[in-house]
Amino acid sequence: MTWLSRNLTKLGIGDWMTENLPDQDSADNDHVSDVVGNKADTHGGNSIAARLNTLERHAHSESELYPTLRAGVTIISNDVAWKLGGAATIVGNTKNLDNAAAVDHGGEPNLVRIQITGHGYVVGNSVTIAGTVNYNGTFEITGNGYADYIVIESEFVAETFAGGGAETAIDFIPSDFDIHYLSIEDLSADGVYEIVLYADGIKVGKARCTKNAALDGIVNVPIQTPIISAGSVITAKAATSNVTEDTATISIVYCVY
Repeated sequence: MTWLSRNLTKLGIGDWMTENLPDQDSADNDHVSDVVGNKADTHGGNSIAARLNTLERHAHSESELYPTLRAGVTIISNDVAWKLGGAATIVGNTKNLDNAAAVDHGGEPNLVRIQITGHGYVVGNSVTIAGTVNYNGTFEITGNGYADYIVIESEFVAETFAGGGAETAIDFIPSDFDIHYLSIEDLSADGVYEIVLYADGIKVGKARCTKNAALDGIVNVPIQTPIISAGSVITAKAATSNVTEDTATISIVYCVY
């Protein structure tokens, strides 16, 4: 038997095919099978299968938008040319529960209404509630989309919230994700705009767009970010070529893993 046939045999049986199938997202590096991986490997692994899974999701996952079903987030530049202004929050907006009682909406599963005046969340957003006696946890907003209330699935327990920041809700993206585009919805003045994104305060990407007599600047600007952990707070800052405080209204287009 030649060297090639012996090694092809090893690839076809035993170690390669059956004996050392790695666990999902295994960190082992002892066998060829560890390098190739498990078909269930995710973006959290480092095998060939994990890398291919990540590329597949990056290229073909359904795109999502944040914020959605409402206006984008306005960021303000500095009044010094090419100096970043303050951070505006895109994902991770903390809102205070009002001094009001939880309301039982009934149903199956049971729904509870919680008052948060002007919260800005929409149906389908995920929120984490903290500081309450009975309603701490993560929830998906359901119901009909009230401007001053959110509706969540929960067992009803009577509770009147203190308000004033004692109890809070914060929105979040519940899966790991990366950002593909900035959707530029409005630019206040002619000029060149540089927009920087941050995840939990760490820079994850930059992009530029221009508004002038020929270009209104309302475009989807490609941006490349690393995979960002679920629950991260996403903020943005802007700088422009002008010596005035300009504004840009943006949303993020992303996909989840």
